[in-house]
Amino acid sequence: MLANNQGNSTKITELKQKLKLITQELTYTTTHASNCTFIGGGYLTIQEHPILGRHNNHQEKQALDAINIMQNIEWELCPIAVKYVEKPKHDLDTQEKKVAWQQHIDMSTTVYQEMMDAGNSFWLSCRFDFRGRMYTQGHYINLQSTGYKKSLLNFKHRELIK
Repeated sequence: MLANNQGNSTKITELKQKLKLITQELTYTTTHASNCTFIGGGYLTIQEHPILGRHNNHQEKQALDAINIMQNIEWELCPIAVKYVEKPKHDLDTQEKKVAWQQHIDMSTTVYQEMMDAGNSFWLSCRFDFRGRMYTQGHYINLQSTGYKKSLLNFKHRELIK
């Protein structure tokens, strides 16, 4: 798999560090009652503003309760869906596209296996865009991605609704 290549070994080490970032529930908070200075949110080691983009940040009130509700949902990968391989959405008509796709599949497989080996329990980090739309973060595991990637996600604590 990827571990045979030195460059890929470094990527896997970085990947393991990133996986640790989403294996604990974290919430955004404010430093005072005016709801203006944001602390935390989503990651253990990175303090990020809840709004995406360097130039879009402002200190106005944000719906931190909504983003925290989404970030407090515990997820797991579906062990059945992980066994299937993602299909490309577009034609792989050049060698470069084929190589890039295979690298994507190899890294995705590694991410999924690492997550399963780490206990298969995680939370998705969320942020707003400048319009107030909420997005989950993550390239390989993301609620707002392709149908295949959505099919990988299960609620960790499921409830029967009658």
